[in-house]
Formats: sequence, C-alpha cells, structure tokens
Amino acid sequence: MNQNKKAISLILTLLIMSSILTGAVIVGDILIRHGQVIQGSEISEIAYFSARTGIEKAAYQVLKNYEDITAFSISDSVPTGGTYNIASEDIATYATNPNTGGEINDTNSWTVSLAGGETFYLGLDLNGVSYPTSITFSRSGDISSDMVIFECSTTDGECSSGEAQSFDVDFPYTLSIAGDKNYEISIKNSGSLTENYIINPNDTLPIGIEISSKGVYSGYERRIKATFRKWQIYGG
Repeated sequence: MNQNKKAISLILTLLIMSSILTGAVIVGDILIRHGQVIQGSEISEIAYFSARTGIEKAAYQVLKNYEDITAFSISDSVPTGGTYNIASEDIATYATNPNTGGEINDTNSWTVSLAGGETFYLGLDLNGVSYPTSITFSRSGDISSDMVIFECSTTDGECSSGEAQSFDVDFPYTLSIAGDKNYEISIKNSGSLTENYIINPNDTLPIGIEISSKGVYSGYERRIKATFRKWQIYGG
C-alpha cells in the first residue's frame, strides 16, 4: 500500500512539474514573440519616419528652392540610423480635378467656388513642369471680382512687386502662358454672395506635385506618398 502511495505521489509530482515547465515555456514564448513584435514595430516606425523626412526635405527643395523635378534626387541618413531615398521618377505632377476627379484639361474644367470676400490663389511656378499654353478664366455670374496676375522670371521662381502684373476684372479672360515665365494668379470675390469661377486650360493643368519616398532601417522598408498642392482659398 505504501509503495502504491509513493508511486502515485511521484506521478502527481511529475505531472505538476511538467505542467509548470510547459506553462513556463508557453509564457516565455509569448514574451519573446511580444518583444519581437515591439522591436519590429519600432524598426518599422524608424523606416517610416525616415521616408517622411525624405518627403519633407524634397518638398522644401522643390517648392522653396526651385529645384527642377525632372532631375532632382535626394538621399541621406537620419539620426536614428535610417535612410531615405527619392529619385526624379518619384516626383510627379498632380493634376486631379478637386470637383470631378480626372485631369484638369480642356474637357474637364475646374470650378472654384468662392464665398464673399474669399480669394483663390494658383501658382504656376514648379520648375520642370509642363504647363498649358493658355488658360481661360470665367465666372458663372456677374458678382464684382478682382483678378491679379504676376508674370515672373524663371531664374529663381520668385515673384515680387517689381515683376510684371496684369489687373483684369472682365471675365472671361484668357491668359497666354510663355514657356520661360512663371505665374501667380489670384482671384478675389469682392461681393457678398458666392460666385463660381471656371478654370479651363487648353491642355492638362498641373496644380501640384506628388512625392514618393522610400525609408529603410535594419532590413525594414517603408514607402509613403504625399501630395503638395499649389493652390489655396483664403480670406472671407
């Protein structure tokens, strides 16, 4: 009888120890996997922010320093150890119609709605971008409106008060675009009611750029894309 009790006790002890050992192995595996997930997430995040850094630096060079998008490239490392890379083929013009989708062109005009006192600004000043040779601006009603056009040198992409200006309050108005000039256009609704302004180019009209960036860190790669527009509505 005593031997049977000892055998049962031994079996129970072994079962308990096996259960404890199995539990420890399972918990350890969970902890290891959790740590790997956290580490992978941190590495992926560094790769993402590396790509984001590339986009911000490229956008600054293209939009502020007037870099030619057809020949622009940038790559560097970030303090956390990641790297980013953007080549000329990663920068493309953006011409999507905010109203209807598709490209803004002679068959898909762009309608801009301005409340009383609001101003619409459009910059045709991206270096390396092909703009249409003419754009016709019209309005749906007869509300008092002011339009100012700066014709600027392409040497630096900057427009100033010393540049050639055209003031026109009669719609429709067709702007002829020279290939060696940049333009800044503003239209103000000087009335109190909402007015619609129609922008109809004779070819595809880019209104911004898209930049794609690749970030890499410790074997992880992240790609992101961002759009930077060259127009805005303000005031009112």
